[in-house]
Amino acid sequence: MISAGYIAGSTLNLFSEGLGYLEKAERTFKGRNETQSSGYANLMMNIGNVYLDKSQLDRALEYYLKDKSIEDGLGLQNTAGYANLMYNMVMLYEKQGQRDQAGRYFRMAYDTFVRSDYSDEWRDKALNNARRLGY
Repeated sequence: MISAGYIAGSTLNLFSEGLGYLEKAERTFKGRNETQSSGYANLMMNIGNVYLDKSQLDRALEYYLKDKSIEDGLGLQNTAGYANLMYNMVMLYEKQGQRDQAGRYFRMAYDTFVRSDYSDEWRDKALNNARRLGY
């Protein structure tokens, strides 16, 4: 459901359909009482991504902050998934024109990628963009 929702919403711009799949996934997590899990946190990020692509920035931030709260509670701050969340938040702050926040989050994403031993192009992009914005 999560993959179908993300693809429909963020890749194909079928926002209503994508959110429909993601809402079904959310009901499943809630029905299983699994709202404090990494899977549910990932779902929150995916819902945030669809709202970001839909340019509903306040809603996107709401879901990103839910994801962050769950991951913080689970002690996942040194994972590539957490770095990915920071990177997604950068996209939101850039769309809002908040360069300072974007720079801070690029640096946080980079530092988290390093701590997680993630060495793909996203790590280098985060560093380059953090530097570009003075971080």
